[in-house]
Amino acid sequence: MIGNYATTQEQSDVSHTQGKVRFPTGEIFWVAYDSTNDALEPRLWGTADELAAHLRELTPPAAYTPCAHAKDDVEIAVKSEGGLQWSGTACRLCRLVEGPLDVWEIETVGGLPEWY
Repeated sequence: MIGNYATTQEQSDVSHTQGKVRFPTGEIFWVAYDSTNDALEPRLWGTADELAAHLRELTPPAAYTPCAHAKDDVEIAVKSEGGLQWSGTACRLCRLVEGPLDVWEIETVGGLPEWY
């Protein structure tokens, strides 16, 4: 365990679901959401198939170092609990969500947005 997050080995026993991150340009990337820890895994994937291929090889958010690139404001939505959505920041070049990753630290809106 790293902080509140399960390590990669422990994650084989936790429940994951898919989510999407939308950039201001309308470009959408896929992301994994750990519904056991209520946390977003920071890596962005180009397709649902890419995400599915790596779903059990995820890295805890604490293992990532924020990059120095400019960040975009993004919309984040996940299918957990009937849908959750919130605003965040991400780096398109590094394909990483900078935050927020832990939904207990922010205010979320229920349901999925139309763009999902």
